[in-house]
Amino acid sequence: VAWGAYEPAIRQWEHALGRPAPAPTDDRGRLMPPFVEWLMGFPQGWVDDVDISRTQKLRCLGNAVVPAQAALAWRLLNQAAVPGNPKRGSVI
Repeated sequence: VAWGAYEPAIRQWEHALGRPAPAPTDDRGRLMPPFVEWLMGFPQGWVDDVDISRTQKLRCLGNAVVPAQAALAWRLLNQAAVPGNPKRGSVI
């Protein structure tokens, strides 16, 4: 796959996840669920191993929350809510 300008980001995410990027599209140019799983940081097969259609898999992934993003939001919001915390009231 020729990743072009995205090559450095793809390689960095491959390193972070410990597995190579799957093909982003099929032979018809359609987005592939294993690639979306990988982009979102889900374990391999998280949705793709479920016996539902490709469209249903993409819908599930599209309605999902990126785990790393949810963890960061939880940490920042929790930190902001702690009384006495100098960062209280600010999530940044």
